[in-house]
Formats: sequence, structure tokens, C-alpha cells
Amino acid sequence: MKKLLALILGYLIAASSAIADDSGDLTSELWVMIKIDTPFRTQNEIELVEVVTSAIESKGSGELDGHSSGGFQFEFNYYGIKDYEAAKNMLEEIFQKNYPELTYTISNEYQVKYEKL
Repeated sequence: MKKLLALILGYLIAASSAIADDSGDLTSELWVMIKIDTPFRTQNEIELVEVVTSAIESKGSGELDGHSSGGFQFEFNYYGIKDYEAAKNMLEEIFQKNYPELTYTISNEYQVKYEKL
């Protein structure tokens, strides 16, 4: 019984050390929600993600997690964002320059912003 308790205690100490090591990680997520004119994404939205992802990943700012659509909203997100404001500003510049008519929201969390049922 003492060996089992010692093993459990050792595991708990190791786990708490691992958690403490991760606490300094200040990375976050970045979500983009876009209003679209169709119920689901089209090739245009896929191309937009490719343009944005190229910019984000080439600067080492984060990695694409995925994209989804439905109900006239298209969304995609990145994880491992080291500087949220810098990444957000970069995306806003891309959108203003290349997609001036785009209705979008950039956030650090997912939002149902434009979805219609």
C-alpha cells in the first residue's frame, strides 16, 4: 500500500511540475468569423484562408487549426499565436487591402456572429 501511495504521490508531483512549466506559455488562439452569401463555404473562402495562412505562418505567428462553415458564416482559426494584436492587425490589413467588402470579426474565441438558420 505504501508503494502505491508513493507512486501516486510521485505522479502528482511530476504532473504539477509539468503544469507549472506550461503556465508561462502566453500563446493564444485567433478566430476569424466571416459573413458569407451562401449557406456553406465556396472556393473563394478557401482561397482567402490560403492567403491569410500564408501570411500568418510565414511570419511564425501561428498555425492554422481548421475552418468550417454553415448558416451563412465561415470561420477559421489559428493556434499558437504569440502576439495576438500583431496577428490581428496583419489580418485587418490583408482584409482591407484585398477584401474591402468583407464583413468579418476577429476574436480570441469562437463566436456565432453572422449565422442565420
